[in-house]
Amino acid sequence: MQHFSSQAAPVVETLSGKVRGHVTDGVGIWLGVPYGAATGELGPFAEVETAPAWEGTLDCGGLPAVFTQPQSRLAEVMGPAIDASPQSDQAFTVNVFAPQDAQGLPVLVFVHGGGFSSGGGTRWYNGSALARNGNMVVVTVNYRLGIWGNLSAPDAPSNNAVRDVLAALRWIAANIKAFGGDADNVTLSGQSAGAVLTRLLTLCTEAKGLFKRAIMLSCPGRLGATADDIGDATHHVMKILGVHNIAALARESSARVLDAVMTATRERAVPGSVTPLFRPYTDGVLLRDWMDDLDTAAGRAHCSEIMVGFTREEFTSFLWQQAEAINDAPDSVLDWYRHAYGADAVVRYRQMASHRTGATPYTQWVDGLSEQIFGLPAVTLASTYAEHGQAFAYRFDLQTRKPHLYAPHCLELPFFFDNLTDWFDAPMLEGFSNDELQPLASRFSAGVASFVRTGNPGLDGWRAFSGTGPFLMSFDKDPA
Repeated sequence: MQHFSSQAAPVVETLSGKVRGHVTDGVGIWLGVPYGAATGELGPFAEVETAPAWEGTLDCGGLPAVFTQPQSRLAEVMGPAIDASPQSDQAFTVNVFAPQDAQGLPVLVFVHGGGFSSGGGTRWYNGSALARNGNMVVVTVNYRLGIWGNLSAPDAPSNNAVRDVLAALRWIAANIKAFGGDADNVTLSGQSAGAVLTRLLTLCTEAKGLFKRAIMLSCPGRLGATADDIGDATHHVMKILGVHNIAALARESSARVLDAVMTATRERAVPGSVTPLFRPYTDGVLLRDWMDDLDTAAGRAHCSEIMVGFTREEFTSFLWQQAEAINDAPDSVLDWYRHAYGADAVVRYRQMASHRTGATPYTQWVDGLSEQIFGLPAVTLASTYAEHGQAFAYRFDLQTRKPHLYAPHCLELPFFFDNLTDWFDAPMLEGFSNDELQPLASRFSAGVASFVRTGNPGLDGWRAFSGTGPFLMSFDKDPA
């Protein structure tokens, strides 16, 4: 994410020191502002601490680092933007976007996705337009990935990724007023893995009071991971490296640790699964077993206003390049239905086929997986949170122009941020002009901004979700 301007942004004083950014088109932008650090014997595996103070003024106008990671498995859908970012095991930073002369504005915090394995504060999540047009402060958050963010071992903190986002939220509570934000009017949002973290934090006692609303884009279902599961994966990586404790693991280079994680991932791969090897898990401290019960956990949530949604064909992002091979092997699709639905497999297969003209084995698998892993959990979240507050739900229906890609996972992101120009090299937007898509981006982001301000998207026809009146707002390009 690069922003160039001859006009310097006002210098802002945080609790750790002064930071300077830039102004672009009326928006102050501070990139790579430190919120924490991990030090000591455990190094990058240690629990996050408050960012150490610095002297002078920190330049926050350049390209910020992201945490150590492999190439994203969705690069063929989203594009290569993240490749430009340097990687670091100390990328405990936020990016802040605020209208000039901001004072007491609502705050939107965004937590990126990437399967808990990749992602960061890149140009994909440029909050400038959303801050300017929505008259709000936007903050995007880096958090530790892979084994650094989600290891389980007796001599290491649990769920570092969750702890990192908590630390960023605490930093926001203590510092955002200096950037023009209102610490008492914060909305936490995230997409995919970031939506999982958002959901968990709505249930986490430690996060109470740090935000009042939540937006969950393409939130997968249950975690399904225990400390033993992740501990076994952690031990597998350590065995590959020949180390016997986390302090020794911390002395290994990031490159060697990442290679070992990739080796363990291949050795433990389950055909057809996209579940990451390292992910948040129930630890009995931050995350408890009941948090995985989507039907009842919302009754314990500390925020009562949510927005939740999904794209129409989420799973094409993972399967679209295999479409022809899947069509040539229909039995594998039927096997998945039998595994997923048991005795109801044939009925469910026929029901799914009836929802689409010209259904194929590929679309049957995509539709089944998308519904089970993203669609039904989103509806369940809307329904259960609505019982205790107010929920708004949407489905993003825009169809891409790449064969077999349809409306894939991640498609709503350029529209959420209203930053189509930052996605110029994204394959999922090939064949569209920005002018063609801008009305949809303006509409969707306006709904986001209104929800951040008031708890209601404020768009004509978008009704609150309820058990008696379940409603999904459809977002698609206006007919030509």
